[in-house]
Amino acid sequence: MNIDILEPFHRIRLPQSSRASAIHYYNNRLYQGLANGDLLVYSSRSKTPTSDKSNSSITLKRSKEASSQFDEKDGHKLEIRFSNITRDNSSIDRISHISFSNEPTRTILAITHYETVKIYEIVGKHLNLIQDLSEVKSHIDPLYIEVNEKRLFLMGSKKKISVYQIVNKTRNIIQFQKSSEVPLKDKVRSLDPYPGDSSKALVGLLNSFLLLNCNTLQVYELTVEETILYNFNHSSSFSYFGLSSSAPSSYAIQISNNEVLLVKDTLTLILNIPENPNDSPTFSASLVKIPVAPFFISFISPLYLLVVYNKKFEIVDYETGDLIQSFQHQINSSQIFACVNNHDVYITSGSEILQFKILDYQRQIDQFLSISGKGSSSGGIKDPHNDLKVIGLEKSISLVTKIDTNSAFFENEEETNAKKKQLVLREFYKKKATILFQSYSKYHESLVEISSDWLVFYKDILALFPDFLNGELRIFDVMGQDYLSEESGSVKSLSHSVIKRISLSDIQNSKISVTTGDSGTDNEAQSSKSIPKPSSTSNKPNQNTQGFSKSQNVRKFMKAVNNLIIYLTDQRRILLIFLTDPRATLKWKGIDITPYDIYPTLKRENFKSGLTHIAEVIDTTLFLCYYHTKPMLLGPLLRLPNNHCNSKIVNECLLKNLEEQDQQPNFIKELLDFYYGRLLHRDALEMLYQLSHRDEGKRLDMNGDTEDFNDFIKGPALTIQYLQKLTNDDMDLILQFSYWVIMEENTTEERIRNGKLVFMNDSYECETYDNTEVLNFFTNVLKIDSLAISYLEWLIFDSDLIDALTKNNTIAKFHTKLCLLYLKKLKDHMDNTMAEFSATSYYRKLYDFLGKTDLYEPWTVLKHIPNTDDKFSRFKIFIYKRLGEHEKSIDVLFNQLDDLDAAIEYCADIYNQPQSKTVGEDLLQKLLEDLLVEQDDNIDSIEKLLLLQGSKMSILKVMTSLPNSFPLNKLVGFLTRHLRETQESLHDGRIVSQLYKVGSYKLQDKIWSIQSQGYAIESSNQLCAICGRRIGYAVLSVDKKDQIVHYGCVQNGT
Repeated sequence: MNIDILEPFHRIRLPQSSRASAIHYYNNRLYQGLANGDLLVYSSRSKTPTSDKSNSSITLKRSKEASSQFDEKDGHKLEIRFSNITRDNSSIDRISHISFSNEPTRTILAITHYETVKIYEIVGKHLNLIQDLSEVKSHIDPLYIEVNEKRLFLMGSKKKISVYQIVNKTRNIIQFQKSSEVPLKDKVRSLDPYPGDSSKALVGLLNSFLLLNCNTLQVYELTVEETILYNFNHSSSFSYFGLSSSAPSSYAIQISNNEVLLVKDTLTLILNIPENPNDSPTFSASLVKIPVAPFFISFISPLYLLVVYNKKFEIVDYETGDLIQSFQHQINSSQIFACVNNHDVYITSGSEILQFKILDYQRQIDQFLSISGKGSSSGGIKDPHNDLKVIGLEKSISLVTKIDTNSAFFENEEETNAKKKQLVLREFYKKKATILFQSYSKYHESLVEISSDWLVFYKDILALFPDFLNGELRIFDVMGQDYLSEESGSVKSLSHSVIKRISLSDIQNSKISVTTGDSGTDNEAQSSKSIPKPSSTSNKPNQNTQGFSKSQNVRKFMKAVNNLIIYLTDQRRILLIFLTDPRATLKWKGIDITPYDIYPTLKRENFKSGLTHIAEVIDTTLFLCYYHTKPMLLGPLLRLPNNHCNSKIVNECLLKNLEEQDQQPNFIKELLDFYYGRLLHRDALEMLYQLSHRDEGKRLDMNGDTEDFNDFIKGPALTIQYLQKLTNDDMDLILQFSYWVIMEENTTEERIRNGKLVFMNDSYECETYDNTEVLNFFTNVLKIDSLAISYLEWLIFDSDLIDALTKNNTIAKFHTKLCLLYLKKLKDHMDNTMAEFSATSYYRKLYDFLGKTDLYEPWTVLKHIPNTDDKFSRFKIFIYKRLGEHEKSIDVLFNQLDDLDAAIEYCADIYNQPQSKTVGEDLLQKLLEDLLVEQDDNIDSIEKLLLLQGSKMSILKVMTSLPNSFPLNKLVGFLTRHLRETQESLHDGRIVSQLYKVGSYKLQDKIWSIQSQGYAIESSNQLCAICGRRIGYAVLSVDKKDQIVHYGCVQNGT
């Protein structure tokens, strides 16, 4: 891989007989130091090459000589030449600048020659010497930092650091005042700022690195503890062998705010800066390999290291150490100098300067994406790390990740820079996931680690799988639309991968058992190791090989589907957020992402329907995955209350097994659960009706035994179970489909049984039914009075609906209706004898019901009782009693039915009721008078009445009513009992009177006792037990302890 990060641009020819000795770029000016002590200042007068420059031209340039790749036109203007600034024509060794934060326009340079630093300021066309710091011999670049409003200038000299403070003598004149020296244990090789803390400096020594606190001037050694990095701390010079300079070169290159690359000759190390400034930095190994000590090394944002060698330079990925670009600049010299700015790299040696342009990010990415082919392979195993296309994608991802979010590369009118950055990365990850899936069978990494994490568009994922798993394609099929139409926004896959070629027959013919947890994280080659290869000695090698290949492919397919399920499940979770709140945004990788970002085909004008369609596609695809690979998990999916599976596809798939005579399980209950959860009740009930009324057939059960097809399905059981789950909101459906469930039974008992299962099942749903509507259905539509009676009995006696019926004033209506239905059924037995009639269940039920309740409408019931048949007369008694017409009840019992005992009992019952004593007494008197009408025939009955209930009657009225001819011997029992009860009453009254007198005496005695109590007071000087003062002659009282106290003290509670 050789990607152009730097592009040859201009060649700058130095003036005749000039030889470069140092170079520096600052404030849009290029400063060139010469070996004769001259300083040249160049300004650029050319523009950066356009970013649409073709990669082909770059490739063409690589074939040319390096000298011919540069523009020889004068791209830089020599603004001014300062001659012999070293005063002795000695070489300028180093150039650096000092930038004051409060005076950014001032150009102050620190120029080193012969290890002597001089400070100059350029003002217009003049170079003014500010100060000569010759008292310190510095052999490295100095460092300028600002700490707590102090301006410090640090210079390294042998084993010490000299610290100068920069002060203003006047407004425009500055002076360097040496403030202190910091002794060190080794020679100083570099001075660099410490990222994250401007008060510290990073000091590179001959064999180690230090931290210098510029406030306190304390030094902290950074110790590399890892044994694998031992050589870094103990690197030595190769000067004895003539291989390098007198000491190892040392660099501290800031990569980011929390990383510094430390370089010492050919050794590299990463210094990790902690976020908490109080924590110590740590070290980690660097993957950058430097074969020989470079002339120059620098960081090119955001990802690269520029390493300049003799005759060439290299661009290296600092994270992975991969070589990105190698360019032969053909400078063969021991004196090569370079500098870097945001857009250019300058390399100088001898009499010329080579300018390289840093290509813009888009051109770098285009090159990364254009590479393809295979790298070196290991053991013949397919490895994406050897695929240049994958490598190019990873480099593009790494580059975009490192680009600063505020870069113009991400500027977009529609999205923020941060959002644009993540969306660009998502596109790269999508391409990587596709390659890993199709070429390397990395299903878990492709679908879960990448696609799920990066919210890859579901259409791109479904395009990788066979059409029979593509929920969107199946939906368009059942809708009769073109899946690849422009409106659908579908992604047509040209993939010919193993997974895409799997067919339904391959799955059905395969007997491979795949566990639920097998997500297929291994690659194709690794997973194939566990599969025994076909024998080469087989009689039919081609068939065996083909069968083995299919078996292996199906195994891969199962792994891919397992990971697809994970991806789809996560998509469901995300989609549910937007379906719940369409205005919601998803927090993802530090940005707010909307549905339009996740689903590019979603349009604002049909936002809600579009989201619903996407949910339908995802859930239908998930259903198809389960159906073809994990049928036992269909139930939990279909029972989800928020599933959006396409009902026609679900119906087609789950009913398919019922049509085939195979050993596949049927999913009728899962299908019903799906219909119920989606509120597709009519579809479910119509399907059950059709199943129940189609032609019967045969099939093999799970054990292989022949049995009648649909013994369970063809009956009403499934329909009853489904109807039991419906509420009053679906009453029309309940009544419509319960009709055939009830009426298609052969016997009344079976009809009543099914009716009870639907309408009297003690469930919450059943309690919500409109009882009146149900009752009318039984009586007017089904016309099954027995079922209506059972429903009313359940409603009144067994259900928990009494309170609800009472509140809505329907309880009386149902009581009345039950009475009328009982009467209707009894009228069918009017031809029976009285004994047979009264022995019927409906007679006992109506008799008991009228005797226990008074909630019915009496006049309505009375009107429906036949007057021509005495078998119904006893029912009138309860109604007359309810109406308060007791005399009519006595007439029915005694005069019509000739039942004296019942009449006597009725009168006694009325007498014992609250506030009905007088009524009861009158009824008994009336019964006596009725008996006296035929005195001679009723003497024994009169005696019986007086003996049993005489105590409840007025003796005066009784004696007055009896004729003189009535035998006195029949009154002995009545009179004796009456006399005894009178005497007992008199005796009880006397005892009560005496008890009252005793109580009165006790009360009087208690009053006298209290009045006689008193408390002695010795004198007015006696002290109050509460306040402690003299009681004097004030109003007194007694506290709870029977002590004399002031009345006020007791009232105040003090």
